[in-house]
Amino acid sequence: MSELPVPISTRLSPPVLNQPLLRRARLLVKLGPEALNDLITLLDDPDPAVRLQAAETLGQVADERALPTLAQARQDPVPTVRQAVQEALTRIAAAPKPLLRIITLGTFAVYRGEHLIGDDEWKRAKVKGLFKFLITNRHRRVPRDEILEALWPDLPQEEQL
Repeated sequence: MSELPVPISTRLSPPVLNQPLLRRARLLVKLGPEALNDLITLLDDPDPAVRLQAAETLGQVADERALPTLAQARQDPVPTVRQAVQEALTRIAAAPKPLLRIITLGTFAVYRGEHLIGDDEWKRAKVKGLFKFLITNRHRRVPRDEILEALWPDLPQEEQL
């Protein structure tokens, strides 16, 4: 029998909600990705203090997945919540974008932040092949004909140009 995940609102006791924002953001990282979704849902909480805390913490976490819900929360009836939401949106927009993590040993994989870039996200298979080839050969200049040969090995040389 599997246990149902416990929402963050019940995992975080009131003393945790009163800790400084940076400490809460670090705690969210430890709780894992599902904690972000739980935090985002707190923007709809009936208590304005909870919505305010959620908006401030989302600003500290600065994860782009919160943008759609934060954009909707700009209409919050409480001015302090609206201000915290706007500050969170500004902070997320200014945050550095996630770095790429590339795995070339074993199965080739590219991550943008924690997000695995799937095959369907590459515009074409050849783009992924070219990226893989260039990463593998990143420490040297690669002649154009070598790239063409690697990507289209069956194409006659006169047609590769």
